[in-house]
Amino acid sequence: MQILFLLPKYKWVFAVFLDYLIDKIQCDLRMGRPLSFVLLLFLFAHCSDVKGIKDRYLAERMFYRANKLYQNIQVNPRGAGPSDYRQARESFRHILVRYPVASLRTEGHRSEKLRGELLALTGTSQMNVADLFFQEGQFDSAIVEYQGVVRDYAAEQVLSSRAQYYIGLSYQKIGKWGHAVSAFHILLHNYPPFTGTPNQPDVNILRVPVYIAQVYREQREKAEADRHFQKAREYLSGVVQEWPNTLSAQFAQNQIVSSYLSQEHWREAITALAPLVAHGDSTEPPEASFTMAELYQEKLNDPAQAMKIYTDMLERYPDARKLSRVHLGMGKIHLQRGELAMSREEFKGVISDFPEQAAIGARAQYYLALTYEVEGEWDRALNEFRWIMENYPNSPEALQVPHHILDHYIKFSDRELATSAYSQALRDYDRFIARNPDSPQAAYGQWYIAQCHEMMEQWEDAIAALEVLVENHPLSPQVLFSLLRIGEMYETHLEYPDEALKAYRRLVEKSPRSQLAQIALERMERLRQRTK
Repeated sequence: MQILFLLPKYKWVFAVFLDYLIDKIQCDLRMGRPLSFVLLLFLFAHCSDVKGIKDRYLAERMFYRANKLYQNIQVNPRGAGPSDYRQARESFRHILVRYPVASLRTEGHRSEKLRGELLALTGTSQMNVADLFFQEGQFDSAIVEYQGVVRDYAAEQVLSSRAQYYIGLSYQKIGKWGHAVSAFHILLHNYPPFTGTPNQPDVNILRVPVYIAQVYREQREKAEADRHFQKAREYLSGVVQEWPNTLSAQFAQNQIVSSYLSQEHWREAITALAPLVAHGDSTEPPEASFTMAELYQEKLNDPAQAMKIYTDMLERYPDARKLSRVHLGMGKIHLQRGELAMSREEFKGVISDFPEQAAIGARAQYYLALTYEVEGEWDRALNEFRWIMENYPNSPEALQVPHHILDHYIKFSDRELATSAYSQALRDYDRFIARNPDSPQAAYGQWYIAQCHEMMEQWEDAIAALEVLVENHPLSPQVLFSLLRIGEMYETHLEYPDEALKAYRRLVEKSPRSQLAQIALERMERLRQRTK
């Protein structure tokens, strides 16, 4: 009896042995053992959906095998070839063929619960097929599959809204920006900005209005960008007003801030940050307070107001973990004012009082080194810079240090010291990349190698370094900048117009509607005019 009560919990195990059990009972019946028949009736009484159990088990097993192929691609996308993508897609399609969505929605021989479980598996399978096309760069095929998800799973908002979002992204990838905007507008009009409750914001939907405006800005269509920034704020303000004091409203308010920052409307951004400051929790200063202080300090040249915000955070949150950032900000203000002793005190306090916060510590160490450089104590500054590379070797600040040292020697020292620093910088960056070959930081290390070559006017070496970046890190945001810079060096320093045109053309092909592509197109036209 105890075993039978456990059956509902382990139905998938039961299904594996069910065929064997039935065969055994049938054999017992032929041999005149009626007790087995009674047992069969008893089992059926406790599991009315035997076929459903087998269906569920088979579907889950098929999904497990397909998903394993899918996850292998996600873990190592650079190592995946066309056959890997094809095999994963076909595995998911086997599920869709065996359990067609139309049949699952209309049939009556399966329980409602089972049909719901199978629909969840088939929906995810169809979405994964679309994602695999998208990841492989087959965007036309991805659009077809995503449209199928929207059509067949309209009632499943999480699934269908994500599919609609990726329809827009896919159109953008193939350069059909008008279609992309239409797809994004469908997303905004047909789906609420949250899933389930307003405390579960759908971040894709809430990001889309500002994203549309930002793309227009990148295309240097200022009037259209401004119009869409305003439309974005109207939509997002509606979310804030309709669902106040929810996480969706909070995320929407953050996007309003982002819209002003994108337009470099600093004071309006500060005004939009005020509600986020007011709704901070009682233990940690809100992120909005830090953004507000940085805007006052770095954009509005008002360090006094920034210092007031930091001081207020110290008083209101005396035990917060984020106090390290408060002291870092105050140290930067003292450095900006030339109050070097006070800035050092703040930076040293961050390093000693918050040793577990390595990212903040690396920044404090970098600014500490700057205080000595500003004061003219280069040897002391150099020791502090090298300390960063020893103690925070994988930090962004450690990446900056070799470049910074070389820059100092080029500006203030003789050629011999600069040459030595140049060789050392290349060795440092090579070691960094060897430690982190597949990380996003490796691309920046390669970018700094090219920068060092440029600083020494080694143009061909700089181009070669950038080509390595483009080849080894195709998804890095530095790729477009690299192609533009390759074209500029061929055009300006080496005077190879044909090679410059090739580099500019590669940039345009890779991201035809980006702002950098527009710059490349202008330079291509200028080169053509010059060579007529």
